Amino acid sequence: MSSYARPTIGELRTGEAAAWGPPPSSPPATDKIQLLAFKPYRSGPMRGHADVKVPSWHLIFYGCTVHVDGAKGWVNLPSKPQIDSATHRQRTTVGGKPEWTATARWDSRAVGDRFSQAVIQAIRARYPGALDD
Repeated sequence: MSSYARPTIGELRTGEAAAWGPPPSSPPATDKIQLLAFKPYRSGPMRGHADVKVPSWHLIFYGCTVHVDGAKGWVNLPSKPQIDSATHRQRTTVGGKPEWTATARWDSRAVGDRFSQAVIQAIRARYPGALDD
């Protein structure tokens, strides 16, 4: 029999932190988000596309969609079109709307909300009126 003892969760987390660094303890801070580009495009609540950098996480998102509906605003991470294997065209719903598939997502609603508000704040600061109706 082996005298090997199974590591505890705490020991595993310590090893992970040593190898990979500590996990992000909170969503990206508002002042850390950098707006690289914003291209206006109006269609329903959509107001355009944004390229966003999160330096603390070494991430750049290209083509985030920016939406505003009344006082509520949100930013979606980039997605890709769903392609029909038979027709090789983008799938649509019965109502004719194109269907999209997420390529990434936040692991909590709070993180996504903070990201959205930071991006919207950055757009409003650099392009006043761009998100207004």
